[in-house]
Amino acid sequence: MDWMLASTPVDNPGAAVLTGPVALSPFAEVQPPLATLENGQWEEWGQDCIQRHTESGAEFRECSAGSPSAPLNVVALGDSHTENWLTAFAPAIESGAIRLTSWFRGACPLSTAGSDKLGADHPDTPDCEAVNLERIALAIDMNPNVVFTTGNIADAGSPELRFTDGFIEAAEQLSRAGLPVVAMRDIPRHDERASICLEENAMDGAACSVPVDEVLASLDFNTSLPEALWENPMVTGMDLTALICFDGTCPPVIGGILTYIDDNHLTRAYIETMTPSFIDEFKNALHAVGQPIPPALTTP
Repeated sequence: MDWMLASTPVDNPGAAVLTGPVALSPFAEVQPPLATLENGQWEEWGQDCIQRHTESGAEFRECSAGSPSAPLNVVALGDSHTENWLTAFAPAIESGAIRLTSWFRGACPLSTAGSDKLGADHPDTPDCEAVNLERIALAIDMNPNVVFTTGNIADAGSPELRFTDGFIEAAEQLSRAGLPVVAMRDIPRHDERASICLEENAMDGAACSVPVDEVLASLDFNTSLPEALWENPMVTGMDLTALICFDGTCPPVIGGILTYIDDNHLTRAYIETMTPSFIDEFKNALHAVGQPIPPALTTP
């Protein structure tokens, strides 16, 4: 089967072509249009947001959605790679199963440090460290059912599964406070924007596919967690990279949907088609850390 083909114009199935039989047609237009990627494909989960500041003045964003009486209270901590996945929570928020709160700062993944992604000498590193300390404290004070975050840091054009000491320490700190931690495997990061390649190659997805071994290690994510986390019953992983890279390649179009906004963020349109798999994996993760699964948390 040619995974590059789209279905009908009203039903581009995206990731559904990888999880069940879907009839495809080569005549539909790929969605979303390239021109909408930068402004129209970021996460959307019905969130209301405010700007917050640490005592030192470092800015971060607080967003929330869902009923305060929802049976599952989820806190998301991280940068844009954690935020990227929150669209997949939208149906569970709308159904009343989840209350979601996010404390976000760009290029500032969850850590006890600020230099994990920016580097020790970057001028934003002190602010990132301040934000991390603040949001860890906020999460502990809120005492949610679970913390959702990104575990490893994907580097451009590298398959390495890289965990930082700061992330390990943060996850341990949260778990010691009684908070289960669900760590998502990071999105494979490329050297080039897929949209540029597609424009230059007349939307030829095959010409713009990246060999999987250039960006993604063939490893089981959970058993590859650092030993301190792998042995911690309060920490578990989630991995949906099999819906991004498969059969030896990472294509820019799957089931008629563009997968990437740029070189390291997935389109909202594609994540929406991943949502059933995301919720299934999230329920597995809840079970792994001993959290009851609310009956309202159903696979869309």
